Amino acid sequence: MPQFSFPEKLSGALTIARKRVTQTVQLLNRIPLEECYEGSPDGRNLPRVPGLYAFKHQDGRILYVGRSNNIRNRFRDGHSVFVELFFAGYISTDVRIAIVPLSGDYLPYLEVIEAMVIFTLTPEFNKKQYSLTEIATMVAVRSFTIPNDIQLTDLLPPTAQGAIADYANANQLQPNQVIELALAQFFDYDAVTLEGYEHLQSFAQLKNQISKLQAELEGLKREKSKD
Repeated sequence: MPQFSFPEKLSGALTIARKRVTQTVQLLNRIPLEECYEGSPDGRNLPRVPGLYAFKHQDGRILYVGRSNNIRNRFRDGHSVFVELFFAGYISTDVRIAIVPLSGDYLPYLEVIEAMVIFTLTPEFNKKQYSLTEIATMVAVRSFTIPNDIQLTDLLPPTAQGAIADYANANQLQPNQVIELALAQFFDYDAVTLEGYEHLQSFAQLKNQISKLQAELEGLKREKSKD
């Protein structure tokens, strides 16, 4: 059986994200507290830049990591982490906001970089902790277009291929349809095709497009029932 590796496009995307993650983690760990921003109710003192932000304690710990396309706007109506820190007994003067701006080639991977930084640092107040599988899937949705001559199953180990083939045969499905169903369940979406949505920049956009498609299908069903 031929051996397959991830296409260069996917590997390149991971390389871009990984390089920036390493730099970001180093910067967050090294930046002195006095160079970070004081917390404020409306974020007015924070820059209007896209990137990552982190709640950093004076002892050097990164307590929370987040992302935004406009960090000042993200804090405009406050941030729930301030409340969580208060109830956890943290003193406001001991915690400041570290900012790592991102631009250019990194912006399409903002969510991926955030996930990889959280995976690396495991901040105490990030309720969502990402697995490597989730991170790889996030990269794939953003930047990976399957070539026409490659089946999705070709990228999986033989044991997974066999399990998918068995399920497909038992349910009269094509192997790619089984993987599509698995992706839909992973994303908590109804089973829909992802074809044509490979380059969307975020799950929110993807879900919005899927919702529109579902609405169109429901409209077609109603029209057909009237005939």
